[in-house]
Formats: sequence, C-alpha cells, structure tokens
Amino acid sequence: EGAGWNNFDLLILLLSISDLVSQRYSLPQSGNATFVRCVRVVRLVRSLRVVRIVKHANALRRMLLSLMGSLIPLLWCLILLWSVFYLFSLATVQGVSNYLMSNPENDPQWRAELMDRFGS
Repeated sequence: EGAGWNNFDLLILLLSISDLVSQRYSLPQSGNATFVRCVRVVRLVRSLRVVRIVKHANALRRMLLSLMGSLIPLLWCLILLWSVFYLFSLATVQGVSNYLMSNPENDPQWRAELMDRFGS
C-alpha cells in the first residue's frame, strides 16, 4: 500500500515540475488546459492523505475533541465575565454621578474631568 502512494507522489511531483518549467520558460503547453486542471485536482486529492494520518493520531484527536467540547462553556464564561464588567461599570458611573451631584463645591476643573470621563 505504501509503494502505491509513493508512486502517486512521484507522478504528482513530476507533473508539477513539468508545469513549473513550462510556465517559467514560456514553453507551449503539452496538452490542453483540461489536463492541467486535472493535475491540480489530483494535487488536492493528495492533500487529503492528511486525513488518513489524523485517524491514527488518537491523542491528537482526543485533544481536538476536548477543545471543541470546551468551546460552549468558554462562551458562557465570557458572557458571565462581560456581564460582571458591565455591572461594575454601571455602578461606577452611578457612584461618580451621585458624588458629583451631592458635592457641587468641588473644583470645577476636576468636576469637568470627572463629567467628561464618567458623566452621561
């Protein structure tokens, strides 16, 4: 089985080299454009061999499955974190606004800066 894949790789390599040489030196194409497209499709099929390798990598597959399984809890954690930040920012703005309204005798420049940063 391995010799068949090696021969397939050799064929793809030779076809790729001939394609590169003909493009580099502007040689007329030996064959039509359909053949060249077929060669490119075969190159794509060659890249699918990686799927066969992944089947044998059980540890990698387990790690990827656990990572994919943790995405939903991670999303909920981010939503919870965002809501805590949002509530804290609301409380901060409310506190600063109440402080500014209850103490009108503060420095006007400081008051303007606080209103600019925290006022609404």
